[in-house]
Amino acid sequence: MWINKKTSTPYSIGRMIFTGDERFGFTSSSSIVDWSVLLRDVKQSDQGIFTCLANTKPKKIRDIHLTVLSPPKITNSSAETTSVIAGDTVELMCMGEGSPPPTVSWYEDSLTGRNMVGTSARLLIHNISGISGGHYRGYREYHCSLDNGHPLVVSRKFRVDVQSAPNLQLVTPSDRIVPAGNDVMMAIRCTGNPSPMVEWIHNGYAIEQGNKRYKVDSQEDYINSLTITGVNEDEFGFYRVQCENMFGHTGAVFQIKQLVPPDIDLTRSSGNQTVYLGASLNVSCYSSSETAMFNWYKSGDQGISQSPVGSGNTLSFQSVKASDAGTYVCMTGNIVGYTTHHITITIRELIFPRIPKSRLIKTISRYLSNGPSF
Repeated sequence: MWINKKTSTPYSIGRMIFTGDERFGFTSSSSIVDWSVLLRDVKQSDQGIFTCLANTKPKKIRDIHLTVLSPPKITNSSAETTSVIAGDTVELMCMGEGSPPPTVSWYEDSLTGRNMVGTSARLLIHNISGISGGHYRGYREYHCSLDNGHPLVVSRKFRVDVQSAPNLQLVTPSDRIVPAGNDVMMAIRCTGNPSPMVEWIHNGYAIEQGNKRYKVDSQEDYINSLTITGVNEDEFGFYRVQCENMFGHTGAVFQIKQLVPPDIDLTRSSGNQTVYLGASLNVSCYSSSETAMFNWYKSGDQGISQSPVGSGNTLSFQSVKASDAGTYVCMTGNIVGYTTHHITITIRELIFPRIPKSRLIKTISRYLSNGPSF
């Protein structure tokens, strides 16, 4: 006999069905010793305890607990789209029901994948920003998922737009030194929500789109750039970029300098030199450019030597020889050009005066007899 334990209503006795519910029947394997019953199209209301009683001596009773799974469903949740200010604390809600009661899982979607961020009906996000997974998007995306073991898993997507003032990062260096005629690009990354307006300014005037000399371009990843095609001498100087939206503004300054050959400072560099044979000598070249590098060449009848005779800003002679005489060229330069300075070294031989032999004999004799006397 099968009965409903809660209501004591019999379902079957032996091979006879005692309920008007047509969903009940016997399985194909039911026999005189097998009293299994079949319940078709199970409903949530069928959940409970079914008791099987066997009229044996002694009687045998077994309770069967029937749990009916019902798919989870979301009964209450936050709005699917929310707008907040950067730095706010945001609460998202996702409540549901089902049998058994479902578990809630929260996930955040980013450019790098999906990560679990919570397991309760309410998700709190403190100090929210528009950065997700290390990348700025201006919004955050979350999913809540309800699961209770039923094949059907329900979920809901939430988008949180994060409004913020502009933030600016340099993509190219702020200071550039380039030769005249070269192309120059200045670039920034400007993020913010609403999307900031970007303006480039030179000598107090805004650079407009369509200018033949300048190209303003917006690229992926919030990059904005200004390119000067073949920079002229009058285009060197300072450029300012401004990013602005309803929550604030920020900016940066670029300086484009012209690359010129390094100079030689004649006020500090050595001039022509005259020295005696065997003396030591140092000649030097100086520049106002901290990056200037020097090489020394010797100039002769065949022109300037192919290979340098020295490097650095000082050329040293420990003991000058007659062959060291000549003109030396101090040279410094870069890809734009070179600057030179010529230093002529004259070498003299040290000549002692001749003393007549007779006078030398008298002087020595007097020294030997009377001591030195001059």
